[in-house]
Amino acid sequence: MEAVVDQLDGLTIRSSLKGDRDWYIVAHGKQSKVFRLSPHGPGESEDICTLVWEDDKIAQCYPSHSGHQLCIYRTGSTTVDIVDVLTRSVRISVPLASGSTLSSALFSPKDNYLMLHTTHSETNPNNLVIYKLSGDATTAVFSIPYTKSYIVKRYPLWTPCEKYCIMRVNNDVLVWTENNFSHEAVSKITLVEGAEGSPLFPTSSIVSVSPVNKEELCYIGIFLPNQKKFDNGVVKIYSAKNLDAPLVEHLFACTEEGEFFWNHNGTSLMLRTFTNNVKGLSSYYGGNGLHLINPGKGRVKTIMEPTEGLAHDISWSKSSNELLIVRGSMPAELAMYDGANGNKLLSFGRSNRNTIRRDPFDRFILVAGFGNSSGDIDIWDLRSRKKIAQTKSDCSVICEFSPDGRFFVTATTVPRMRVNNCFKVFSYGGKLVHQVDFEELYHVSLISLGMTFAQRDPSPGACTIQPTVTKSLYRPPGSRGTDAGMTYTRVALQNLEAVPVAKKPVPVLKGPPGADLTLLNAAARIGRKKKAKAKLPVK
Repeated sequence: MEAVVDQLDGLTIRSSLKGDRDWYIVAHGKQSKVFRLSPHGPGESEDICTLVWEDDKIAQCYPSHSGHQLCIYRTGSTTVDIVDVLTRSVRISVPLASGSTLSSALFSPKDNYLMLHTTHSETNPNNLVIYKLSGDATTAVFSIPYTKSYIVKRYPLWTPCEKYCIMRVNNDVLVWTENNFSHEAVSKITLVEGAEGSPLFPTSSIVSVSPVNKEELCYIGIFLPNQKKFDNGVVKIYSAKNLDAPLVEHLFACTEEGEFFWNHNGTSLMLRTFTNNVKGLSSYYGGNGLHLINPGKGRVKTIMEPTEGLAHDISWSKSSNELLIVRGSMPAELAMYDGANGNKLLSFGRSNRNTIRRDPFDRFILVAGFGNSSGDIDIWDLRSRKKIAQTKSDCSVICEFSPDGRFFVTATTVPRMRVNNCFKVFSYGGKLVHQVDFEELYHVSLISLGMTFAQRDPSPGACTIQPTVTKSLYRPPGSRGTDAGMTYTRVALQNLEAVPVAKKPVPVLKGPPGADLTLLNAAARIGRKKKAKAKLPVK
């Protein structure tokens, strides 16, 4: 028996060393705590969650992207410290201006830079500073006044590789390349006020940057609401190679807000617009429009109109050009779309779900109903296109897959929920592994300390789907779909396997052999006009 166990252990993708399987949970609340999650190994049956340390004097806590360090600010401190996650030993201390406190902090994607936003005062006029982190030293490379509490944060945005950095300053969008923050190296996009007298950057304006593509360039997207007739939105997309004129400039009617979703290689984006008041809108909660934009080719395709309800969540693949969208009145439909042309590829059926999460390997997806829904969670295997597990997490605000893809964590946090604050650890098969309760929990982050994990197939017997009993509950008219009588039927018959969507057949024009297609189209148009004219009443 021991020989069989040794052979199975030798076939595992990951190292059999226990520390190589561990990942960590950083929970920040009235008390900040770090936990180690140790998955069970060969010969073990339980996953163990262990408290590493706790501290009740940390006012703010920001984990780095690599997971090795935390940026922390203690109550009453005159410095911001960057500490080691496990030992809490201070690596770098950044002094704050006299009398100022920390408002927010932000690591760049590769942790080479740190932005600190502190309170503004006469002695601290440039209260937003970008520091370069180099070993145990910091160097301030850019500073600017940040005097207002903006509805949309105007913090710097980096591409994932940190080649480009952009930031909105007044009516300009500043663009830096290779993190050269000198005054001579900066480029900028300057908007010109139009004849309509609309504000250059209205309150809800959005600035976004795409990942760098194969040509080593990125796109910069700007969404401007309240243009022209004050109910329209304008999207402008620029190439980092030429900031003088946009590649795409498109006007969207009845658009109050906008949000950009870029694919993994920066070639396409999905724009989600929102309007609260549109003719023919059946939803009490407003409506979303979805527009697929290809900046390189200048194409814009509408996937969803605001009159169709809400687009609850959008998730691009991390490895291919496809995306998942959950949309429509409850029960909402989950479907997969082609990121190149916007065609629907797969339908996962309808259910009361509004949240999508992907594991790090693009193998499993989590589809849940959080917020005003009951907290039901489905786990799908994208390779087999089947639902493999179901579970439930009530009142969850945060949900995220673990770095190894074998667990996911949900959390109930303030200010959304003032009671029952906690985080829960589930296996990908839906089993509740651990739960930690808090008096007040603000945020939860999952980190791996730089460990590399490999994708693994579902373990035999780890995933089960329990039959559910559907109860007939009252549903407000706006959430009943097109036919209230069919609502309960749709909820009860949830899909267990994704269904391919049949392509619409291309109509073939009839004509004599060898007829020219252009002539056939012209003849068809003439025929339609004659039929329409014949239907008109004779005067």
